[in-house]
Amino acid sequence: MRIGRTMGGAMCVLALCSCVSTSPRAPAVLITGDVDRFDALMARAGPTPDAATLQRDYLAPGSAALQAFDRETIGGAARLSDAIAGQPTRWRDALERCGTDTARAAAQADAQDVLQAYRRVFADFSAPPIHLLLGADHSSGMRLPGPRVAIALERVCATPDWRPGFRTLLAHEFAHAPQPEWPDDAPQRRDLLAWALREGAADYLGALVRGDDPSGAGNAWAMAREAALFAEFHRDRATMRAHWQGAAPDAVAIESGTRWFWNAESPERPQDLGYWIGQRIWHGYVTRAPDRTQALRRLLTLDDPDAVLQNSGYAPAVAD
Repeated sequence: MRIGRTMGGAMCVLALCSCVSTSPRAPAVLITGDVDRFDALMARAGPTPDAATLQRDYLAPGSAALQAFDRETIGGAARLSDAIAGQPTRWRDALERCGTDTARAAAQADAQDVLQAYRRVFADFSAPPIHLLLGADHSSGMRLPGPRVAIALERVCATPDWRPGFRTLLAHEFAHAPQPEWPDDAPQRRDLLAWALREGAADYLGALVRGDDPSGAGNAWAMAREAALFAEFHRDRATMRAHWQGAAPDAVAIESGTRWFWNAESPERPQDLGYWIGQRIWHGYVTRAPDRTQALRRLLTLDDPDAVLQNSGYAPAVAD
């Protein structure tokens, strides 16, 4: 279980890609070369391109973000071709909704608004480059090494009213950008609490910068079961650590981890409750912190998960 995650192909909405800056005052930049390449491919090959065409004309010459997104979630040209063939209008509709100059300008404005909201919390916040691309309908977007943010239009632009979802996704992924990258052998990858704090921080900050309640209290299903869920999470954290001592987890560790992440919703349980667990811990931590600014900064550094838990007020609730 490896846990992860307009013209000329190199143009951005506002600037050439070579001008992307890490300056704290740099604007948000959308990079759209992969979308242009995919659009041109569809115009030539029709609505259901085969795997060879997708590999040659889209994936192989794609940006570093597309290459990483392919490894993480697309899974190669054959899977992409099969996905498109199953819903041939989905990709064309996404291009028509979000590939126009008007839509790109709207996306740029939304990205800049999200960035400015982050700078009201962290004055020195730098936005990662935002790569618009087309995937295989498996992920709406993710933070990639660099850092970069990839946004998959076939999911984000699945409906005409795509902008609220786009802003929500950007607000979440922007929080991940300054967070530390974990090597494959990092102990955090084997720690359910570390993952909960990573994703919970992004949900907390995403809600905060949107002006929404960041506490997670809006999840009525989980709030009604809060004590039981935290006790279960604590047990699964201990089990996952005990059963993931080497390079790969065993079946017991996988079962413990996928109760909280990387799972599908069922009639009995919402998906990805680990996000909510982390969000609740961070809410408790920030609320109790003597210095709110320093506490919020810790959502980006993610240092010492056990200290965060202890100071959140949730540690006694999950103690055996």
